[in-house]
Amino acid sequence: MRNKVSPSSSDYIKLGGHFAEFTKAVVNYLEKGARIVILGHTHQCQLEVIEGKGIYGNCGAWVNGVSPTYIAYTPQRIYLAQAGSHKVIKDIDLANFNK
Repeated sequence: MRNKVSPSSSDYIKLGGHFAEFTKAVVNYLEKGARIVILGHTHQCQLEVIEGKGIYGNCGAWVNGVSPTYIAYTPQRIYLAQAGSHKVIKDIDLANFNK
């Protein structure tokens, strides 16, 4: 994905920065039929249901002193967990998930 506004400009933050681009990409893939979209590189871990569309997960970061996280998937569930301790931060039961 390419930024439409230079990251060094003040308009970049006003327009949502690169998070707006990631959101557009996620929604685009979900609207094309994907049920689950997992991205990285935003350094912001998350796992959420986008109502009427599907599931978005972001595995977060492993740099810059943040607590590393990861996304794991089984046919029954998808979850976001802390690396090392494997403590589950958020869990979505796929057996009961409907788009």
